[in-house]
Amino acid sequence: MGKIPLVIQDGHRGPSCENASIFTGRLTGIIKVHADMRHASWSYVPNEEKQELVDRVRADFVLDWTRDNHREMVERHLGDKYNAYHYALHKVYLKYASHEEALRGGTDMVEKAVWEKLCERWASLTFKRETAPNMVEFYKETHWSTRKGKFINAASEHNYNLMVERLGEKESEEDVEEAADTIFKEVLGQKSGYAVGMGHMVIPDPSPSTKKSRAFIRLSEENDRNKSDAEMYKSKLDKMMGDIEALKKNFSEHEKFLLNYRMTEIEGGTESHRETHQDA
Repeated sequence: MGKIPLVIQDGHRGPSCENASIFTGRLTGIIKVHADMRHASWSYVPNEEKQELVDRVRADFVLDWTRDNHREMVERHLGDKYNAYHYALHKVYLKYASHEEALRGGTDMVEKAVWEKLCERWASLTFKRETAPNMVEFYKETHWSTRKGKFINAASEHNYNLMVERLGEKESEEDVEEAADTIFKEVLGQKSGYAVGMGHMVIPDPSPSTKKSRAFIRLSEENDRNKSDAEMYKSKLDKMMGDIEALKKNFSEHEKFLLNYRMTEIEGGTESHRETHQDA
């Protein structure tokens, strides 16, 4: 059997033909069988290992390697499949009641030595710190189908994997939650009132861990200052409005006094004129 043909439109990074499902299925198989899953994510896989996986894909499909979008398509899909398989392995680990049980129980998805290496990483404080609740994990939760056991679509999967890779490239001493928020905005972009890809949803209350981040504390302090300023200006405005009301009241009373005075004068003048006319 020869290579499988693919139709890839100019500028696209995915096949648009009847063999598209064969392409994605084959890449999943290549990752499961040939990829070294001990790396934290696709971005940590050495170039020589990536090239070996790419060569396997090129051996199975008709591709024009002179085209940028063909090369990018293969590398992007391999990265997505690698990170997705990594995520599936971690889900297996989380099903165990303890780290020790996970080591004993293992899985047939990878070799024992690979599983032990992964378990060691997942149990580390560094990994737990990196995966603390943040906007990247929130994106995954809102774009993951529990029923299907996968992301709701390929775009969501790619966006999440891209955010995870960029987060993994950050320096270890950086504030993870703050870095995750920045990466979230870089990957998805942001419009007024909502983040692209998250819909017009109600903004959730920040998690306890988020509340401890430097960014949250800074914004909270700024918000408190703004509230204090607003209360001060409101107090000044209330006093000003009270003064205006007092002036209006005084002015109204003064107008009444003048009106009564004028009416008295007019009535006095009329009476005097009547008396003079009668005398004449």
